[in-house]
Amino acid sequence: MYKGLHAVFLALVVGYLACADRERDATPKSTSAQNYEELKIKAPEESTILEGLGTVSVKLGMSRVELTAHLGTPNNVFENLYCGQTHLQWFEVRSDGSVEDGDGLNVYLKDDAAYHITFSSERFRTEEGITFGSELRELFTVYPELDVFTLSRSSSNATNDRDRFFGVVEPKGIAFELIIGEKKSEGSVVSVEVYKEDTEFRPQGCVGEDQEKNSVDIS
Repeated sequence: MYKGLHAVFLALVVGYLACADRERDATPKSTSAQNYEELKIKAPEESTILEGLGTVSVKLGMSRVELTAHLGTPNNVFENLYCGQTHLQWFEVRSDGSVEDGDGLNVYLKDDAAYHITFSSERFRTEEGITFGSELRELFTVYPELDVFTLSRSSSNATNDRDRFFGVVEPKGIAFELIIGEKKSEGSVVSVEVYKEDTEFRPQGCVGEDQEKNSVDIS
């Protein structure tokens, strides 16, 4: 009789320990999966523009070989002898043959290293959502310290013979080309430009000796 009770007792103990082990094994897996999901949410996407960097996959400092390995052959390549830069451009061509709005992705290299990147496409946006076509009021909500200026001798047919407008947050390594309406408080973003933090902003990575930045009050 005692042997039977002893056997039953041992079976209950073994069963209890087995259940406890299963619960312990399950808990870390659940926690690990939850942490993984949180990391995925917090990690920036490839299309997210990061101040002073670019994106997680198209970054300042990358070589032409690295860029083409990730993005493919550029749609256009320009050599600017005055600035000593190579300009690579990628843009999206839709299935119907039309081209996306904006100028796409533009990377400027010196000594085979990207030092300036311009995003002019709705495919790319900052962590706060600023992208090609964002309204000026949205931009100032995110960057109330934005300094706006015109660049002399930068007019063209594309700008209706008006000098180009830019808004810059120099310490952060991010700037924006702008379209300003007749009312200076109205306008939109043409492109987002990224360059090295704590350096002087030069539109598209180059400013001519005869060009000047002229501050503009758009309040």
